[in-house]
Amino acid sequence: MNNDEVLTRGQTLFAFKIENAVQKSRAALTQELFNRAVEKTPVNTGRARAAWTVSEDAPDSAVPPEGQDVYQPPIYTADESQAAYGITFVSNNVEYADELEFGSSDQNPSGMLRVSREEVILESKSILQRALSEQE
Repeated sequence: MNNDEVLTRGQTLFAFKIENAVQKSRAALTQELFNRAVEKTPVNTGRARAAWTVSEDAPDSAVPPEGQDVYQPPIYTADESQAAYGITFVSNNVEYADELEFGSSDQNPSGMLRVSREEVILESKSILQRALSEQE
């Protein structure tokens, strides 16, 4: 094995570790943003809380049907096998989501997603450190 082969293998291993770290980081930040948005969503019937979705490359258009007495909160588990790079959407498509986001509910007048996004940005260093320490 010559030095070029050793260097190439080292570069490949380094590139793999970086891509793996980016995947874990993306998954951890998405999971945290989703959890916080769900948590902050005001509840009357639970429909708005149940409407949160996570999707890749394009927003999800799913909306829980109207008329149920009780809605279960959504469950999302970050997929670390997703591509390291791309666009992830955290969205809510109930027809009154914008009104809730901009303060129509006394339960959480400061909104859901905007506040959660700012919190995740401020805490991103510690969120990423946790996710990456699990990689080692």
